[in-house]
Amino acid sequence: MLVRKSRFEIARISLLSVLLLVLGMAGRTTMAQNNYGAIVGTVTDATGADVPGTTVILKSAATNATQTVVSGNGGTYSFLNLNPGTYTETFSHNGFESVTKDQVDACGCGASSWQCE
Repeated sequence: MLVRKSRFEIARISLLSVLLLVLGMAGRTTMAQNNYGAIVGTVTDATGADVPGTTVILKSAATNATQTVVSGNGGTYSFLNLNPGTYTETFSHNGFESVTKDQVDACGCGASSWQCE
């Protein structure tokens, strides 16, 4: 009887160890896949009103690659899954002067905004 209890405890401890090892490795894999940044923002006019329909062009300083989005309802826009680095944003909308913002960081740490003039 004493032998069976001992084998059961060893099997239970072994199973628990394997489970903890697998869970620990899964957590590391998930963290490794989260190396992307984002740039999100809102376009408003001088009165603070949202400006939907604004074209926003994002250009990577490292690769010169560009992405384009159009601000949605509420003037919001987003560029997701960006490589960390520095970007330039260019905003344009009929009836407003185009504006370019340099040195915008995509590090997952903030939001951008532009005010039409």
